[in-house]
Amino acid sequence: MESDVKRLLERVRDGSVSVDDALLQLKMSPFEDIGYAKVDLHRKIRQGAAEVIYGAGKTPEQIAGIVAAMDAHGQNRILITRMSPEAAAYVEKTVELDYRPLSRVGIVGGFPDAERKIACFGNENDFGFEPSPPIAILCIEPLSQKFSDDLTHRDFLGSLIGLGIKRETLGDIIITQNRGYVFCLESISQYIIENLFKVKHTSVSCSLCDSLPENALPEPKEESVIISSMRLDVGISAIYNISRNKSSALVDGEKVFINGKLITGSSKNIEIGDTVSVRGYGRFRYKEILGDTRKGRTRVLCEIY
Repeated sequence: MESDVKRLLERVRDGSVSVDDALLQLKMSPFEDIGYAKVDLHRKIRQGAAEVIYGAGKTPEQIAGIVAAMDAHGQNRILITRMSPEAAAYVEKTVELDYRPLSRVGIVGGFPDAERKIACFGNENDFGFEPSPPIAILCIEPLSQKFSDDLTHRDFLGSLIGLGIKRETLGDIIITQNRGYVFCLESISQYIIENLFKVKHTSVSCSLCDSLPENALPEPKEESVIISSMRLDVGISAIYNISRNKSSALVDGEKVFINGKLITGSSKNIEIGDTVSVRGYGRFRYKEILGDTRKGRTRVLCEIY
């Protein structure tokens, strides 16, 4: 949407569109009337975050229609509040949706398996406003791939922190084709664009992008592992083929997280569906229990990232 307005202004500048015609287009474009809702398409430009969909009182089909209208105009990170499980099931047939049944919140955009997430509070009924997640995606890429270092997550994160940025303003960093896609707060995005010129020894450029490119996220590898118990240190040992003592040392060293929460005890059990992050190793999730072995151990199907 912002790029559409910019193109219109450039056409005014080069004389291909008159000022009056441009003004008329801007007056007509902020809203799209789709019958059951008038969608505000310029809220992101005015306030820095797109309109939030209030799900209560809307049918699943209506919610999906509003999402489609917003997505068609470049608003592809959308928050849906008061969303029923039935509406979530319908909407996720057409778009990738991260649905949280406890809070009844649906999120379109970003990506569901992100390790770092942003919390938004408020709703129109109780507080008089809807929360708007102010998230931006930056593409950081070498000026010359031919002469670039092989850049890692550590390289991108280190360069960003080197600008004096607090870690809590940065989300996940996705690496693909030697480019880093950084999720961050919109309030810090322009500062990064104007000040980040090097990652490791490589000169880079930074720009805003609407979404991750296709196939940017690697598919997890499914693997069956045999464990003696559901304890955290047992799982880490089995997945990464390291000793129990080393697994416990990783936990004691505050390098292990379950569902984003720091874990300090090795005896903590891993539940089915939990995502375990181990710094320096990666992530894994217990998907389902396949059964017991003859020796009484448990065979678990895991997704390893």
